Amino acid sequence: MSLYRFHDEADAVARANEGSYGLNAAIYTRDGNRGRELARRVKCGTVNINEAYGATFGSLAAPMGGMRESGMGRRQGAEGIHRYTEAQSVATQRVVPIAPLFGMSEKSNAKALTIGLKVLKKLGRA
Repeated sequence: MSLYRFHDEADAVARANEGSYGLNAAIYTRDGNRGRELARRVKCGTVNINEAYGATFGSLAAPMGGMRESGMGRRQGAEGIHRYTEAQSVATQRVVPIAPLFGMSEKSNAKALTIGLKVLKKLGRA
């Protein structure tokens, strides 16, 4: 653990945020509300109030991971499940088909789509 002197809270936050890493921080204070306000300003994956690391590490439902160049992604918590998922988009065209109908040329399809969109716009649907 590194300890540094500071002049005021802004100086302490600036020193905590300088550099390219942000895995864990600790804020020691008698005022819990003040500590939480400071924690929101620190660019760090986990911030502990009046404790070095165990409070956030032991919070099993809380996301765990660093910011900036400290680690990749999050584990635990709702964010952690994303590494086990793959995004997929599925869509159904229901109104105007975008691809040309069988046997229709691209040019004829573009003309039909343009007319169709103009009609939909007049009807207040596009």
